[in-house]
Parts: sequence; structure tokens; C-alpha cells
Amino acid sequence: MFRKLNLVAVAAVFASGTSAVTCPTDPVTSCSDDATVIDECCVTRPGGLMVFRQRFEPDEGDEGRWGIDGLEIMNCDGMPAAKVSPTGSRSYSQEQVGSFCARSARIGPEYESYENEWAASEVGESVEEIWERNWRVSGRQVSTLEPRCFDSYETGQEVPFFFAALHQLHDSLPTYQLLADSNITPSEDTTYSLDEVIAALSISGFNPYLTCSNETLTAVHWPINSIGPFQDTTFAPSQFDGSSRSNCPSDGIVYPPAEQIFRTAEHTWDPMTRPSMRPLLQVTRSSASEGASATEGLEGVVGEAFAPHQKKVVQHKLGLFKQKDSKLQDEKDRQFGENAKRHKRDEL
Repeated sequence: MFRKLNLVAVAAVFASGTSAVTCPTDPVTSCSDDATVIDECCVTRPGGLMVFRQRFEPDEGDEGRWGIDGLEIMNCDGMPAAKVSPTGSRSYSQEQVGSFCARSARIGPEYESYENEWAASEVGESVEEIWERNWRVSGRQVSTLEPRCFDSYETGQEVPFFFAALHQLHDSLPTYQLLADSNITPSEDTTYSLDEVIAALSISGFNPYLTCSNETLTAVHWPINSIGPFQDTTFAPSQFDGSSRSNCPSDGIVYPPAEQIFRTAEHTWDPMTRPSMRPLLQVTRSSASEGASATEGLEGVVGEAFAPHQKKVVQHKLGLFKQKDSKLQDEKDRQFGENAKRHKRDEL
């Protein structure tokens, strides 16, 4: 199932990445005995053991999907490779990484497709931020991507080669299909054993190991070696045994389906109706003196009616407000006059 790429075909695609160093006619595999005696532009060294990661996203698509999660560079003994300075040479910004890839002949026409293959960030990063982090942490550790390994090197030329190689790895390791071929599919009520999952993925000599969150399967790690320069995208299964790194239980592994969305029941609402109009009351005013009850003279009224506002009261209240406003304004004018006189005295 793992597709080993043809070196001749790759050389045509990556012609701009021709090595400036003369390498053996027969490509050398990283972590082999021969890898210790040839130039580091010809094979990844140190850090010849690489672990390609895929992370499962249950809510992507109809049945979930496996996305690229990154590449870990390790020494051949399985220990982490020495870290490079985060602010050292070729520590490009996310804008630069995105621009290098978008302008490259290899990625540019398929830029959006490359972005979509990556698993979404768990901390809200954009794809360019994820790429920048992976380049900074892992890409700069690949010895065959050093500027001296390229003829007529241009700044950032090596970046698209790194991400194109990860794209090729992802395409060659169809994790979802490998599991489905062994009847291992996302399920709410079926669990799987560790041996079942590993057996389904152990094709073409691969020895993957798994990561779980409690019992839930979240990631697959693929140990690999590069054959020749990393940018030639020719890889082979590593003999590294990472089974001890798996943290999944021996039984009861959950391969999670998409979260169920419970729809609320549909209701049929009765249409709103306007209440019937009440008949207007015929109101006749009596000739009683001003201030008499407003209900006096109503004919055919059942129950208590509302009394209209008394006009005199309203005018009287407004008059009080006007009187208060006038007094306040007079007081302000008086204070202003006194302040003006005091300032004039101070000036003199």
C-alpha cells in the first residue's frame, strides 16, 4: 500500500532543487552504515530517523478524516535530535513561509489543497502559523535542505520541498482506508484492541505506534527513513520499534465518530390573531363645574373608566418646573458675574 516514489520522476519535478554536491549514484538510506560517511547534503544526517504524524479529526467530513500533524526529527537511536535555535538562520515568519510555498511551482497551483490536508490547530492557529512552526521546529533540522545543498540558492527555496515531502507522505499513507479495509471504522458502540489497529496499519514493513486520549484514538506515528536527499521524497519504513511509545490501552480503544447533533423537535405554532375591536363609547360631558369627575355623563358604560388628565394640573406642574429652571439660571448668572469680577481683580 505504501507507494515508493520513482527517483527519475521526482528529479524532473524538483529540477530546481538539484544538489550542489556530488552524491552517490545509488541513493543512501538514512541511519544506514553508509550514511555516516557521505556528505550531509546526500542523506539526512544527523536526525536520520523521522516520525510522520497524522491526527484524526472526527468532525471533519461525513466520517472524519486523518490530517497531517507534523514531522518529528529524531536521532537513529530514537532519541530526539538536537534542537535548533528558534531565532537562528532560516527562521522565516509565517508570511514568508506561506509566500515561499504559494510562489513555488510545486505547491503554488495546489496551495489550497495542501492547506486542507493539515489537521486543524488545537489552539486556534492558522495553517500558515502551523507551517511556520513545523518549519522552525523540524524543517530546519533536515540537513539536505541546507542552502549549500542547492545550486544557485535563493532565499526560502528549500521551504516548499519540505512541505511537498510531507504531502507525499500523507498521500502514501491512507490511514483511514487502511483501517477501513480491516473493518475498523468510527463507531459509537464498537471498540477495538491495540493489536487489531496496529495490524491494520502494519503494511509494507511499517511499525506505527498510536496516541490515545484516555481510550480514544487520536493520532498515528509513522517511523521512516529517507532514501537520498529528503527533498527527493523517497522514503522507507524504519526498523525503529516505537511500540513502547504508544499510550493506548490494550483493549477498548474508541475510534470516535462525528459528534451527534440532536435536532430539536419541530413545532407547529398557532397563528397569532388580533383581538376583536371593542366598540367606541359615546362620551357626553356634563355642564358640571371644571374639575368634576371625568366619568360623569358617560352613557352605557359598564365597569370603571379611566379618567383623562386634568389640563389645569398639567399646566400647573409645568409652571413649577419652569419656575425652578428660571431660578437655577438666575443663580448661575449671578455666580458667573461674581467669578468674572474676581478674575478681573486678580488681574489688576
